[in-house]
Amino acid sequence: VLSLNENLNFEQDVITHVHKIKNDKPLIKITTASGASMSVTPEHPLLSLNNRLAWRRADSFALGEYLATPQKIKLGLKETVFPFLEIFKDLPGNYKVWLTFKPEFTAKYNLKAPAEFSTFIKLFISIDEVKENLLSVHFTGEKCVSTPIKPIWEISGELLYWLGLVIAEGRIHHGINFYNNDPALLKIFISSSERIFGVKPEPIDGGLRVRSTAAIFFLRKAFNLTRNQHSRDKVIPKTVLIQQDQKVARLLSALFDGEGSISKKNKVVEFSSASSDIINKVAYLLLRFGIRARIRDKWSLATNSPHPIR
Repeated sequence: VLSLNENLNFEQDVITHVHKIKNDKPLIKITTASGASMSVTPEHPLLSLNNRLAWRRADSFALGEYLATPQKIKLGLKETVFPFLEIFKDLPGNYKVWLTFKPEFTAKYNLKAPAEFSTFIKLFISIDEVKENLLSVHFTGEKCVSTPIKPIWEISGELLYWLGLVIAEGRIHHGINFYNNDPALLKIFISSSERIFGVKPEPIDGGLRVRSTAAIFFLRKAFNLTRNQHSRDKVIPKTVLIQQDQKVARLLSALFDGEGSISKKNKVVEFSSASSDIINKVAYLLLRFGIRARIRDKWSLATNSPHPIR
């Protein structure tokens, strides 16, 4: 976890103890001038930045006092391997997963073409050999769209940019829908969908759609995106928070491409979302690049909806 050492520098550390206490007192919500907020127990220690640096109980603070907050967060994260096949172990309903391998691999292990996932997983073949030979994955079952997708072994920058577009301007409904009328973004969404999943999006009213049950299931398990999710319920998944800076930058770029704007009046770059989770995590992720964001409430209309609601 991210922790603060005695030199007031952030570092990755290991959790050694977990404490659970019964608390009948109400939590205290503290909101800073930048709009960031936290809810803590009254005795929770916070670093005060008034006459001197000192740890104080949360309930000892008064309006107008200062809290110490980071100007930049450096994590030094390493490249990770994504467990692609693991996400298909728990399937809903009567779905089946099928794996298509190179012919020589299929013959070597006497597999059917395609091979059913539940049968294949019992063979305990090394993941390196699987990565070299797996060509695609597809679903069958009631109401399935059996379009196959390519295996995804890493959370790449391109995948995070594509994900950012879906979070900002997308919805899972009869497929993975991306609503936008910008020709440049539509072109990027098409080319990235083909490179990442091997699936070409089809035109729909107001944008594009990726039709593949395998791709939908991948998004649900890997990034916690669900069907018919309202904008206010969208999140930036935990998987993103542990990615390296250059990959996080691609996600932020897509979010701002979809929901960002420049205020000529205030001379600032703005990002809008109905989701408090997205707003707070965008502010957190921007700190990875030394950018301090200010959070405030704003009324706006969805520009990509035929029937916008304030």
